Amino acid sequence: MKDCASAISVVPPFPVRMEPISLPSGATLLRDDDNGYSDTFDACLDVLRDYQGGRGILMISQLSGMKTREQNRLRHIANKAAPICDMCVFIGRKSRYASRRAMDAGMTKDQVRAF
Repeated sequence: MKDCASAISVVPPFPVRMEPISLPSGATLLRDDDNGYSDTFDACLDVLRDYQGGRGILMISQLSGMKTREQNRLRHIANKAAPICDMCVFIGRKSRYASRRAMDAGMTKDQVRAF
């Protein structure tokens, strides 16, 4: 098991699938935009929750793979992200709806943005 863990630790992440990118500012971007599939959403939030490097900001536009209406998907995202993230940025047709749901889940107006 130790050998397996050691070998896996050096395998780079798949591009655009929870891929850490160091920005010039010193921030780390966790890029997960291959197709916005819902299976990875909870795992991304787990990483964001456990991140020790500063503010955790979620920027999200679409989440596919959930067999629910868009408003139900956005409510799910807001409810899961609100207790974990320092800020949420929602992009898309229903971004204002998502930001309201994030505030309903405990975020302040200053912690959400809708575009």
